[in-house]
Amino acid sequence: MADFTYLLRPKKFDDVVGQNHLCSPDAPLRSLCEGGNLAHSFFYGPPGCGKTTLARIIAEVMGLPFYEFNATSLKIENLRKIFDQYEGSLTKPLIFIDEVHRLAKNQQEVLLPVMEKNSVLVIGASTENPYFSLTAAMRSRSLLFELYSIGHEALEDLLVRTSV
Repeated sequence: MADFTYLLRPKKFDDVVGQNHLCSPDAPLRSLCEGGNLAHSFFYGPPGCGKTTLARIIAEVMGLPFYEFNATSLKIENLRKIFDQYEGSLTKPLIFIDEVHRLAKNQQEVLLPVMEKNSVLVIGASTENPYFSLTAAMRSRSLLFELYSIGHEALEDLLVRTSV
């Protein structure tokens, strides 16, 4: 089943179903990405709505190396290795953190300086609104996007696409 899921995972904005407010050609998120101007962002929505997939698409569109973490097992040393690897580089990595609402204060404090310098792009995902668990400093340096449940119409669209 994992292989089938991988085959169906959207690879570009136009392939995403159920998130037109974020992925349509005139959507602000897509425009920011395609223009290379996306700020640090946090996505929240129900499980399975495409938060991780969207982060992967953003990395691809913006040409950024993609690093995926989960806040529950995130080790600060691993972040620092990535920060050191890209220090002084013209390339900045995209750091994706799932379950971002579970970031400890010390983990947020490690992320804050690189967010301020804009030397990495931080994207977090959560099933609950992360703005209630992030520090004011993190919130002030980022955007918040809500993803919606994938409705029947979007699933039917996906089914039609996969049967072609």
